[in-house]
Amino acid sequence: MPPASESLPPFVLFSGEHLVTLLVIVSVWVALVFRGRNHAAEAAVRGGRVLAVILVAYDLVETWIRWIVLDLPLSHVLPLHICGILFYVSAYTLWTRRPLAYEITYFWTFAGTSHSLITPDVATGFPTFRYFSFFISHGLLILAALYATFVLRLRPRPGSVWRALVAINLFAFGVGAANLVLDTNYMFLMAKPQASTLLDFLGPCPWSLLALEALALTSFTLWYLPFWLRDRLGSGGTRNPEAASI
Repeated sequence: MPPASESLPPFVLFSGEHLVTLLVIVSVWVALVFRGRNHAAEAAVRGGRVLAVILVAYDLVETWIRWIVLDLPLSHVLPLHICGILFYVSAYTLWTRRPLAYEITYFWTFAGTSHSLITPDVATGFPTFRYFSFFISHGLLILAALYATFVLRLRPRPGSVWRALVAINLFAFGVGAANLVLDTNYMFLMAKPQASTLLDFLGPCPWSLLALEALALTSFTLWYLPFWLRDRLGSGGTRNPEAASI
């Protein structure tokens, strides 16, 4: 009898299942954001806080399943990938509407997590736990960033590109140290993922890390461009007047 892993359906990039999954996720984003924008400001804030609770609860439950049910080592299920820590940064953003937390959520999510849905690091296909876990978790993170931007109407401030870049480097430094201590590969700092991803086109380590640095700066700048153009055209940005400073 073949091992259980060999009997699981493999994930096929841009297969019908992959494309249908993306369509469902996008439909949910549009429906929830549209609904949120039609609510009064107080209701929108409450909705954001409900989503914040869902984010934290989801990550805690998934971590428990991976650790207890799937019997993975605790060191391998910590929130030390970008997407893992974003569950908590995004929840904090939705709960408090703090500008710095929002900027990290905005840039890290749209510049990084959105790419993961297009070229996912998932070995097994529909309908495995890994498949559902990957797409639900990444879909939730992007929903949080969309909600903060289009429903709560937060926006990145001037200089936010550099703040988000410094933040991700500080986080990567801490994660790199954790990888050495725990013998893990969070953020794929020690080796590339087995699945085909954007990293395959950036050369071998450590050169791929330098390429990622340039790519992050370019991507962050492009994601800031709509707000820069809006300010240059004189319409200004819509900021939440209740958002705290930092």
